[in-house]
Amino acid sequence: MEKGDRPACPFYGFAHWPGLLMDSEGNQCALKDGHAPCQMEMNGEVPNWKTCPENTGVVLLQFAEVEVAPRELREQSGQVPFHVWFALTVGDTLRNQGN
Repeated sequence: MEKGDRPACPFYGFAHWPGLLMDSEGNQCALKDGHAPCQMEMNGEVPNWKTCPENTGVVLLQFAEVEVAPRELREQSGQVPFHVWFALTVGDTLRNQGN
């Protein structure tokens, strides 16, 4: 599976449901309540987890057991564990994030 044209952020374009990040096919930030757009994008910046103000170093802990359902897997009705999606979108492992 490839990330396609997605930005380097595992939360960009997703809604957060209990245990699941569901693709919203937009600029939604899964870390915000409701349907809130990505703040970086709203500020004219390219969304990137490594420079995101939401990247506090502890936020990732709550997603360890979450599954991700990206549009790229819709045809297969598939989901991937968050750590797999994180590595694909960010290009790094959760282990290297200092948590």
